This record gives sequence, C-alpha cells and structure tokens, in this order.
Amino acid sequence: MRAGELKKRLRIALPDCYTIATAQALDATPLFRAPEKEMIPVLEALRKAGVKFLDEVEA
Repeated sequence: MRAGELKKRLRIALPDCYTIATAQALDATPLFRAPEKEMIPVLEALRKAGVKFLDEVEA
C-alpha cells in the first residue's frame, strides 16, 4: 500500500517506491546510486522520505 501511495504522489518508478517503502518499514535508509531523471523534480520530497544517494554517504 505504501509503495502505491509513493508512486501516486512522487511519480517515480514503482521499484524505487518499493525500495523506499521497504526501508521505511524496516526503519532503514533507502539508498540509491544516483538520482534518475524522473527523481530530479521530486528530490526535496525524496530527501524528506529519508532517501540518500551514494555521493552523500560518508564511509
């Protein structure tokens, strides 16, 4: 259900929505390699959802 709500609100790929929804359910950080073209217009909403990209993560 949560992935479907994210898909409707953010208009990004469904597998990406499943990644975010699963990470939220597990109290984890959804991690992506880099923002895809479809993610750029909603980057602020993704950041509020806790999404991180590899270039933002420190080892």
